Amino acid sequence: MLALPVGAQASEGSLNARLRPVAENPVALDFVLEDRFGEAHRLSQLQGKVVVVNFWATWCGPCLAELPTMQVLWERLSPGPFELLAINVGEERSTIDRFLTGFDPPLEFRILIDPKMRVVHEWQIRGVPTTYVVDRQGRLAEFAEGGMNFTDDLVAVSYTHLTLPTILLV
Repeated sequence: MLALPVGAQASEGSLNARLRPVAENPVALDFVLEDRFGEAHRLSQLQGKVVVVNFWATWCGPCLAELPTMQVLWERLSPGPFELLAINVGEERSTIDRFLTGFDPPLEFRILIDPKMRVVHEWQIRGVPTTYVVDRQGRLAEFAEGGMNFTDDLVAVSYTHLTLPTILLV
């Protein structure tokens, strides 16, 4: 059984993780997960886009704090070759739905569900939140363990080397 650490209290200070390069840029393991509405999504079908894959849980304080900043990033980059997948780990759809009703504005990016934590195990996720950036060729480019402020300019700049047009970062 995977032991995921319980998140700290949600606060501005809990969003201090930074993206780091992934050694050797391996191909991201493909997966198929349903979103909260029952529609299946396959990671490999997003090749050609930069994909941010974030693992989170409703009980995780830093996850709660970073989700609204993920919405800002989504609004900023979604018109371009970009996708954001937030994968909930091990929780029931009803729990996730109740949790997500509390966001104003609502979260518009894809919320996927990994109820049996199969993808968590395959990707060797040690705790939540954990974030990976998958480049346009489907390779793991960057990762961070811990809460991130996705609106931080340093995070946005990290996408430039992944060949996103800089116009999307303005």
